[in-house]
Amino acid sequence: MTHLVYNLLFIIFLCTLWLLALKGRSISINFFKNKVLLNLVFYFIFVKLILHFSIPSILRIISDYKFEKEDNVRIFDLLTIYIIEIFSWIFWLVGFIIVGVFFREKYDKIEKDDFIKKSSSKSNFLILIISFGFIIHMYFMVSLNTEGLIFSLFSQLFFFAGLTIGPLLIISYKKSFNIFYLVLGIFVFIISLFSLATRGAMIYSFFYILFLIGYLFYSRRILIRLTIVSILTVVIFSIFPDLLGGRISVNENGINLVAQDFSEKQQGRSFIDEIEWRLGAPTRIGTAFIQLREESPAGFNPIKNSLIGILPRSINENKPHPSALVGNNPYSLGMYLICHKIYGTESLMVEFPTGAHFYWEFGILGIVFLSLISGIYIAICLKLWSRIGLISIPLLIATFKPFGYVDPKIWVSDIAMQLYQIIIPTIFLISIFKSYTFIAKIIKKNYS
Repeated sequence: MTHLVYNLLFIIFLCTLWLLALKGRSISINFFKNKVLLNLVFYFIFVKLILHFSIPSILRIISDYKFEKEDNVRIFDLLTIYIIEIFSWIFWLVGFIIVGVFFREKYDKIEKDDFIKKSSSKSNFLILIISFGFIIHMYFMVSLNTEGLIFSLFSQLFFFAGLTIGPLLIISYKKSFNIFYLVLGIFVFIISLFSLATRGAMIYSFFYILFLIGYLFYSRRILIRLTIVSILTVVIFSIFPDLLGGRISVNENGINLVAQDFSEKQQGRSFIDEIEWRLGAPTRIGTAFIQLREESPAGFNPIKNSLIGILPRSINENKPHPSALVGNNPYSLGMYLICHKIYGTESLMVEFPTGAHFYWEFGILGIVFLSLISGIYIAICLKLWSRIGLISIPLLIATFKPFGYVDPKIWVSDIAMQLYQIIIPTIFLISIFKSYTFIAKIIKKNYS
């Protein structure tokens, strides 16, 4: 009888999450004119709900919470995580819509056809800078085992935006770009494939490409069909041996993925068991945030350590690790601590429900205010990049980093990093372009 109640509650909570996402999207359409970027945000929200909430919930009910029992996770704590996520999404949507209401654009709607065809010189400039920056950044990282001082200031922008530029240039080649951009896109895409060191990064890259193909160039019906096929592909990826993820280390031989060895725990699992265990890991292991809140609440530490990390480590040797509870301990990030709490393994990390991370930091107030900040931030980014052409897609994606730990409801300590890793560098590049065009106009006027 108890499990029947739990099952009903999980179904109710899951339906509530979907209703929130669908209702939030329908309301947001009235206030955000750029439909491409708006649909991009909610597309990844829906992917998140499918992979880490819907599929695990169904399989848990079928298996009678097999892995929760195996990992000594209380089902009540799992329900608590779902409740936290519901309220976190509510306040995220409130923050997101507030920006749309108070900064409502006066210009006409930007539909996908206009968005694809109009390729501004500013957009092309940023595409070229970020593409070549990505190539040089990866050269420094792999060949020289360093970033270089200048490129370390732009490394996150070049890397996360650069990962998405290749498919964009290839897929939109015939409608927006010439042969040079096609060749550049192929080259960048090949390099990006070698840069995706984790299974999660490859999976989300696949979903991103599906969005470009299915939404930008075909119909929504095609996108739905392709997404269903991709979910089946994710299922196949889910039985790969690197479990919840791995660690990336850089040595003299370049970038190396260090996978975790959990072969003993994997023995005897069926194909369906692997899916439930892996896709259900964020919410199952995320329950540890509830205990961490009671034992060692994070407070402002993760945000503070992110804010003061603006100088590269080559200049500031005592630079704290961003988002860490303890600045000098790289394994004190929430994604490591919850794994340590469940498995006793320090170096294992896992994707997590961001609402639970907010709860770990400031309790109920964290769920309310940090979710609001997250929604406001993503909405401002959407507004900020809305009118600069196709480059806005990589820029927006770079703000919620879908290559490993995707969630448009991004945790605030990561937002603190992005202010100097993504936002300021991008504004700086735009300012350079504007200065260049301004000087060019003056020169042309004087010599014409």
